[in-house]
Amino acid sequence: MTLKFLNVAGTSSLQSGSGNRLVGRPTVDAAAHSRELTRLARAKYWTGQKSIRPLWPHQQAALSHTVAYLLADRRLLDESAVSEAALLKLPTGSGKSGIIAILSRCLTRVRKVLLLTPRTALTEQLLQDVRWRFWNHIGFDAAPKTTWSAPSKVAGLAVDDAMIERLLPGNVSLILDQVDASDKRVVLVSTLQTLDAIRRAARATASTDEERVAVAGRAAAMIKYLSEVDLVVVDEGHYEPAPSWSRAIRALDRPTVLLSATPFRNDYKSFRVRGRFVYNLPMQEAVDSKIVRAVEFPEHRGRAASAAVQNTRTDLTRFGDDDDESSAVEVLTPERRQAIPDFVETLRHEMLPALRRASVHTPKGQMHCARGFV
Repeated sequence: MTLKFLNVAGTSSLQSGSGNRLVGRPTVDAAAHSRELTRLARAKYWTGQKSIRPLWPHQQAALSHTVAYLLADRRLLDESAVSEAALLKLPTGSGKSGIIAILSRCLTRVRKVLLLTPRTALTEQLLQDVRWRFWNHIGFDAAPKTTWSAPSKVAGLAVDDAMIERLLPGNVSLILDQVDASDKRVVLVSTLQTLDAIRRAARATASTDEERVAVAGRAAAMIKYLSEVDLVVVDEGHYEPAPSWSRAIRALDRPTVLLSATPFRNDYKSFRVRGRFVYNLPMQEAVDSKIVRAVEFPEHRGRAASAAVQNTRTDLTRFGDDDDESSAVEVLTPERRQAIPDFVETLRHEMLPALRRASVHTPKGQMHCARGFV
């Protein structure tokens, strides 16, 4: 997965040029990129050996693209030389967790990683994926609820032991003590909200309350530590971020990779994605390659469907202390509440038979529901 290959494949915004210079793009250390990809190619998960399943070509390409990003001149000169973020656009179900696990635990230049999600529930998934689940999924003997590691004689390329922990406002001191006492790789998994909360807490040094000042000091120490991480990864980045959340990431000014299936909102500007470091796996290509299944859209014919969308009022609820942070919250009216049993009944009578008729062994259904109901 050389820079030239990425260019020919047409899936990456990187373009090969003369020497180490990408035409119209940042400077990338092509020699270092080649060395890192040669190193990754030794891993059993790269091409597959014995019982180990290989990565899909697009996963390899996304990793190659990210290595190039880490070795590039990422500065945005029009924004005081801050770093631009990279974007990996991959359909849901195309193996993003494997990409994140390898980025977090296998790259030479990445020893400290911050993984961020928009929702608390996703942090547990990421923790388990990076610790053991991805490695077990591709065929390694990784036991559940452990942090799996392996030497090169087992994995082809060593998967180092790592301190992989969830970062919460309440365990900042504990994590700081652990990272100070350890020389392992460090992977911290948290939410965008938590990062913002820690950033806000760090501002309270002027308080007269001693306990609050102590909390602020620890929060400031954590922000300093995070400002030295080698990589920030934002999973499910298509969720509209509160301005303060994206500001918290930008303030760290570390190499940042945004993963998203649908990056079509304001996230480009919020996360400083300008299009110089974009990898794209089109949905149709993923379907044609049998990486994901083609999507069918059965019609919902619930008898309360039309009534459910009527008489809905919208409140504007503020959160945080920044004037530009607000979100519309739709109120769950009696009509909508009454429609819920009808919708569930429709799923039973229409969706389940459709899934049984699917020509695959493990059919899946997905519901897209409006967010923000109270």
